[in-house]
Amino acid sequence: MARGALAVLLLAGACSSEHAGPAANTTGSTPVASGVRSMSVTPVFGALTVGDTLRLRLAIDTFGTAGSAVRWTSSDSAALAISANGQFRAIAQKPIVQACAVSLYDAAQHACATLALRPAPLTAPHVDIWPAGAVMWSGDTLAFTATVVGGAGTPQSVTWSVTDTTQATVSSSGALLTKGGFLGPDSICATAVANTNLRGCAWVMHEPPRDPLVSWMLYVGPGSLTLPVGGHGTFYAFVQAPPGAAALSVTWSSADTTKVTVDGDGTVTARSSTSGVKVCAQPVGKPFWAQCAVVVVP
Repeated sequence: MARGALAVLLLAGACSSEHAGPAANTTGSTPVASGVRSMSVTPVFGALTVGDTLRLRLAIDTFGTAGSAVRWTSSDSAALAISANGQFRAIAQKPIVQACAVSLYDAAQHACATLALRPAPLTAPHVDIWPAGAVMWSGDTLAFTATVVGGAGTPQSVTWSVTDTTQATVSSSGALLTKGGFLGPDSICATAVANTNLRGCAWVMHEPPRDPLVSWMLYVGPGSLTLPVGGHGTFYAFVQAPPGAAALSVTWSSADTTKVTVDGDGTVTARSSTSGVKVCAQPVGKPFWAQCAVVVVP
């Protein structure tokens, strides 16, 4: 089976030699009742990525001389193709498509599965930074990491930079040191050495000099997610509390719930296409927050 597909499923009973309709009674004896009691397919709901294939499992209950042969159909053959042996293949993205089996003995009997067809995963090279953002106090040091995404064998070397070197410095390994005297947003970026067009950044919020009794740190990641319509992904947040302070939970929110929604554990659902929606994490009862981005492709 192609990548990301559902489990391989077997097709039951579709022999072309079976009856295509009620058999005629030529013996002169009392006719034997025949028919199709029920039909079902599994899974009833599912999702395929473009390029994936799926064979539904069919269950058909017949009696008498009724045959169990079926005809397989797709509600949109331009998006979900069907082969002669009942194998479906996703060839284009579409939110909802029906794959059905129709009895050749009794066309009124049928069973359908509803499938979501997702676009193929995006493979565009980029740079991921962890954490995607942080709140830091003057004198704090935080190690950032960068991953150059571009396929097997992609060189991982990066160069690090900050927006304002008078307020913060970053080492060649990604360790950021805040200097103090500056309040507000900043950014730290990693640029791929092998391809300087690939660059990823994380935001940093600078706070006054750290008081060990009241200071907090907030880490979130990944910095962004790219999802198909109907897709899901998860952001993670970690709150570092000062000594003796109680642990805090995080509340999540979306800047546009018509396009992206987020639940209490950071799981997001893509509702409609968008070039980017901010998803925020905020420790309960604290005035600072962190944000990530969600891009939704059609």
